[in-house]
Amino acid sequence: MFRYSNWLDRLYMVLGTLAAIIHGAGLPLMMLVFGDMTDSFAAAGNLGNITFSNTTNASKCCLWY
Repeated sequence: MFRYSNWLDRLYMVLGTLAAIIHGAGLPLMMLVFGDMTDSFAAAGNLGNITFSNTTNASKCCLWY
């Protein structure tokens, strides 16, 4: 595959591979953010009242998104 390629073809292959890795890492990272956000909302609902610390934690998770 690389026998007849020049430097530009190899550069495109490296850039494409890096872009695919970055694109593929997006979903697992968003699952971590959404998991933390869901946990913070569930913890606020279990207390019965909403305090400033609970809303701050939920806001922090929302800002990650």
